[in-house]
Amino acid sequence: MSRGVRPLLLGILVVLVLAAGGYAFFGRGKSAPNIGSEFTEAGICLACKNDAQVTYPRAEPAPHRCPKCGQQAFYPWYYCFDCKRRFVPALTTRDAGGPARLPLGIACPMCFGTSVSPYLANQPGYELSGPDGPLPKWP
Repeated sequence: MSRGVRPLLLGILVVLVLAAGGYAFFGRGKSAPNIGSEFTEAGICLACKNDAQVTYPRAEPAPHRCPKCGQQAFYPWYYCFDCKRRFVPALTTRDAGGPARLPLGIACPMCFGTSVSPYLANQPGYELSGPDGPLPKWP
């Protein structure tokens, strides 16, 4: 290979790599991902202790209406990755006369760990290793 061809090939290779990177970053379509308007979540009704899954509008905060007793007392389960148990966090009252809500910062009531997330039933990594945490008091 002559001295002039090698830099030319290297330049073409760099341009192709930059073009592929640009396409991957900018050119994959302009449509937003299709996120449904409803969400299904595992939880428990604090009024009747019904352990189930509910579907509700994505913008609606807990508590949700219980499919069994009809009360607005259905809260999502959370999962602690440290002690591998599920729980409902202690609830807070934000609006006078409004329903008790989930707190902004959530920690496990058993081990006080903060490595928690909503519980995803039957998913790898969410295996339970003990009884559920104590449920918050319900009026």
